Amino acid sequence: MLDVGNMRRATKYISLLLLFVVFLFVALMIFVQTPYFRDYLRKTIVQAVQPQINGELSVGSLEGNLFSTLSLSDIRVRQADTTLIAIDRLWVEYYLPALISKNIIVKQIIISEPEVYLVKRRESWNVRSLIKSGNGSEKPSESEESTRRDRPTETEG
Repeated sequence: MLDVGNMRRATKYISLLLLFVVFLFVALMIFVQTPYFRDYLRKTIVQAVQPQINGELSVGSLEGNLFSTLSLSDIRVRQADTTLIAIDRLWVEYYLPALISKNIIVKQIIISEPEVYLVKRRESWNVRSLIKSGNGSEKPSESEESTRRDRPTETEG
């Protein structure tokens, strides 16, 4: 049987542990709103996307409350010395709790002042090779090529 002294001591330690967990949670919520964390997240996003494209991605800044909205500004995708895609601001509203079940729910996307530099060379557009295929090469696989053939063809205007 537990005596009253041990019960009080156990209650005190459990209370201190809960207080510490709440403190860590609040500190984390404050930290993810700091410029340091936003810059870290911006760099992480660029590093995650970079291997998927044949070009260089740059993002000027990242803003938003991070719990429901994200705003990226001054987005550029360059290939060689040419800027293929320039976006002044990309704003995304999402439902964060869906990540618990490994889903991504995007409520709204707003692209402000997009610019796309398109040039048709021979039989393809300059942006065709921008996204790497699943095997990491620039050349599309046979299944991707056949899928593209089933789509309507471009006409020169």
